[in-house]
Amino acid sequence: VIPRWNYTNEVQTVHAGDRFLQVNTHTTGSNILRELTSATRLDVVLARAERRIDPEEGRFYTFKDCQNKWKGQAKQRWSKLQTSAKPVAEASSRQQALVAIRAPQRTLALQLEKSQAHQGYGFNVDRASLKLTQITDEGLLAAWNDANPSRAVTPGDTVIKANGWSDAAGVYQAINSDSLVLDLMLARNSGVAVWGTFGVQLDRTGGQRLGCQVSDNLEITALQNEGAIAAWNRSSTYNEICLGDSIVQVDGCTTPKSMMQKLVSANSMRLVVARAERRISGKTGRACTLKACQEHLTGSVSAERQWALMAPAPEPPQEPLARPRQTWLEDPVQSSHSEVSYFQEGPLLGAKDFYSNLLQVRA
Repeated sequence: VIPRWNYTNEVQTVHAGDRFLQVNTHTTGSNILRELTSATRLDVVLARAERRIDPEEGRFYTFKDCQNKWKGQAKQRWSKLQTSAKPVAEASSRQQALVAIRAPQRTLALQLEKSQAHQGYGFNVDRASLKLTQITDEGLLAAWNDANPSRAVTPGDTVIKANGWSDAAGVYQAINSDSLVLDLMLARNSGVAVWGTFGVQLDRTGGQRLGCQVSDNLEITALQNEGAIAAWNRSSTYNEICLGDSIVQVDGCTTPKSMMQKLVSANSMRLVVARAERRISGKTGRACTLKACQEHLTGSVSAERQWALMAPAPEPPQEPLARPRQTWLEDPVQSSHSEVSYFQEGPLLGAKDFYSNLLQVRA
């Protein structure tokens, strides 16, 4: 778990020499050891050992790191390293940092319900690996994604159980059966599971432009100051579209060709967007992506070096589960039923910049 945390949080990395002060509210040595060996989630307070930076590698080391790597030359190497600055976020005067060590969401349970026995469930899987190879345009699974954008299923996710069956033959048979209900358990695609997905409602009435450029695989490569996306970003509390994000669904369409057609022609559309990794800018206090750094950073410091010094952004909250909509023509905002709409803004922390406020609360 800790190497995975270090891989995705280059500023708040755990090093040899750091000391556990508290684990899941426990502070005594025996209880801390028990929690470390048995608990499935670890909320950890660490005392940070002194870090120094190798200017050539751009990497941080503690003295224990030097002892482990260079053995008898540890003191000499340590003396040549440069003293590092405080972390960008969550640093106190005693240089303690709250580190929530958590694994990305590994599984997702959902239920799909057909209206007719011969109707498909709206996705294809590889028979050997049971990985999703395609999500059908405007199918049942696409409807699930549209209603639950923060838990969207994407190609590459793997079915590990279907209607109680866990072996490959049973799972494949359940998916292709005439049963009206399919209970699925999926193992998440690692990239999407870590950074997540979110829903977006865009309105282009009046001839407004979309305001972005996308690659062939629907990755956001450029954003404009005006347009439907810019309007969404100004009104969104924490689900802003950023450079490097990828569009994975548009009004139930999931193939690149059909999504592109919707983006070009539709006046009103619902998107499901895969979130690129966010980190907190020390200058602005706002969340940004590596692509944004590469686009906007000027000066002698490279975007990659600046990115490495940024603190990781906390994970946004997920919306409550909702039942899939019965028709793609239904207006999600004006609907009279009681489903929770993810397009309606909640109060959250009462500020537009959710990420930086959440960091202040945690600190």
